[in-house]
Amino acid sequence: MLSLQTKQGEKMELVESLLKSIREEFGPQVADRLEPTLRLMQDYRGGLIQLQGCINDPNSLERVAMQSKLYLSMWTSICQDFTFGTDKGCIDVKFVWTDSYGKKKKKTPSTNPNSERLAVLYNLGVVYNQMGINLSNPNGSYKEAVGKFMTAAWIFEQIRTELANYKGKDLEVDLTDQNAHMCAHLMKAQAQQCVYEFLRVSAPDKYGLMAKVAMQAAICYGSAYSYASTHPISDVADKKNFIGVLEFNEYFFTAQAYYMACLDYQDKWEKESMGIGKAIAYVQKAIQFMEKYKKSEKSLAPSAVTKSKSLLDEYRAKEEYLNKKNDKIYHERVPENPEEIDPLMYTKVKSIENELVQPFDGQAILARMVPMAVQELQEEYKNKVEALIKQVHGIVNNTNAFQSKFLAKYNLPSALYGAVKAQELPEDLWQKVKQCKEANNTSGLAETSGYVSTLAVNNCATLDTLMAKLAQEEQEDKALREKYGAAWTMEPSGKINRSLKKGLKYYKDKLTLGKVADDKARTVMNDCKERLALLDLDKAELIAKMPQTKSDGKEMSPSAIK
Repeated sequence: MLSLQTKQGEKMELVESLLKSIREEFGPQVADRLEPTLRLMQDYRGGLIQLQGCINDPNSLERVAMQSKLYLSMWTSICQDFTFGTDKGCIDVKFVWTDSYGKKKKKTPSTNPNSERLAVLYNLGVVYNQMGINLSNPNGSYKEAVGKFMTAAWIFEQIRTELANYKGKDLEVDLTDQNAHMCAHLMKAQAQQCVYEFLRVSAPDKYGLMAKVAMQAAICYGSAYSYASTHPISDVADKKNFIGVLEFNEYFFTAQAYYMACLDYQDKWEKESMGIGKAIAYVQKAIQFMEKYKKSEKSLAPSAVTKSKSLLDEYRAKEEYLNKKNDKIYHERVPENPEEIDPLMYTKVKSIENELVQPFDGQAILARMVPMAVQELQEEYKNKVEALIKQVHGIVNNTNAFQSKFLAKYNLPSALYGAVKAQELPEDLWQKVKQCKEANNTSGLAETSGYVSTLAVNNCATLDTLMAKLAQEEQEDKALREKYGAAWTMEPSGKINRSLKKGLKYYKDKLTLGKVADDKARTVMNDCKERLALLDLDKAELIAKMPQTKSDGKEMSPSAIK
C-alpha cells in the first residue's frame, strides 16, 4: 500500500478581513453573531494546514476527516457570500500551500479561494487513503478499508471535476488534472488489492474470482503508473519508492492473476482430470510477466526485487510440477495464447458529496459538531481530573506516611509520659525529642491534617459542575432530537458521555474516600493536639511540664498534664 504526503499550508489572517467586510456590508450585529463561527473555522484550519504528524497517528484520522469536512462546508458558504480579490470591496488575502511532492516543497501563493478548497480536499483524500491503509490487514477490516479507499477515489475525481472550472495557473503539481487522475486510479487499485487479500484469507480456494480481482488491480496500478511516470509528476515524485512501486504492483498483480488462473485450472484438472494444459499456459504467462519486469526494472526498493525473484521461483516450481504430470499422464496440448482474464471491479466509488456542500447554517452540520466537541471536552476533563486525583492522592499518601512512620519511629509523644521522677528528663528521651524537632516542625502536623478534606470538597464541587454540564448537553441533545426527529442523526449524547460520567463518578468516589480518611486522621490529631504541642517545647519548658510526684512517691497520671 502506498501512502501520500499531505499539503502544508501557511497561516493567514482571514477572520479579521471577513469580519471587517461583514461589518461594512451587514452591520456589527451580524458580524458579532458570526464571529464565533469564523473563529471556529480558523481553529479548524490551524489544525488542517499541518497534517503530516496526524497522518502517522491512527487515532487522529477520524477527527481530522470530520474537521476537514466541516471546514469545507464552512468554506463553501463563505465563498458564496463573499468576493475575494484585489479589487475594491473584495477580501484581499493570499492562500499559500506547499506541493506535497519533492524534497524542496514548492510554494505557490494564490488569490483564488477555490485553491483553498482544492488543497483541503486533496488532504482529505490523503487522510481517507491512510485510514484505508491502517485498516487493510487481518487485524483490521478489509471491508472498511475498501470503503475508505473508494471514498478517497471519489475525492480525487471530484478534484478533477472542479479543476475543469478552475481559472488560473497557480496550482502545484499535486493539484493538476494528471495527478488527480493518478491518485484516483491508485485508490481504486488499493481497494482492489484489499479485496484480493480478503479473498486469500477468507476464500483461499476461489482462484477464478481472485484472478479477476487481481487483473483489475493490475489495470488500476498500470493506469496510475502511466500518469506518474510522465511529466510533470515524474519530475518531482520519488522514482524508487513511489513510481517504481506502482510499476512493480502492475507486474505483480498481472502475474498473480495468471497464476490464480493456473491454480483454478489445476483445481479443475484434479477434480475432472482435464485442464492441465491451460494451467501450464497460465503459469507460463505469469513467468513471462515477472521476467519482463526483471528486465525492465530500474531503481526499485530491494524488497520488491527480492519478492519478484521469490515469485519466479514459485511459478517455475509450479510449471515444472505440471509439466511432469502432463508429460507422464495426460498429454494435453498447452495453448500458446490462453484466454485473457476478464477483470472484475469488485467495489463502487463511495461519494461524500452531501457532507461537503451542505450549508453551514443547517442543523445537520451542528449534529456533527456536537459529538466532536463532546469528545474534545471529554479529553480535557479527563486530563484535568486525573491530574487532580493524582495530586490529592499524593497529599493523602504523604500525610499518612508522616503520621504512621515518623511518630512511630520515635515513639512520640507517648514516650514523654514514661518519665517516673519529677524534674527529670532522661537524656535518651530528650535526644529523640531533638531529632523530632530537627526532622520536622511538629506544630505543622496538625495543620496538615484537614488539608486533604478541604481540597476534596473543592474538587468534588468541580466534578459536580462537570457532571452538570454533561447533563445540560444531554438535555439540549434530547430537545433537538424531539424537534428534528429523524433528521437528527447524531449518536445520542447520553451514549457518548456514558464512559465519561462513569469515570467522573469513580474519581469523585476516590475523593470522598480520601476525605473520610483525612477526617478520621484530623479527629485523632485533635485528640492529641495538646500532647503533640509538647514536641515543640525546649528542654527547660518540657521539664516544667513534667508531672510532679506525690508525697507518697506514686506517679501522677499522664492525664494530669495540661
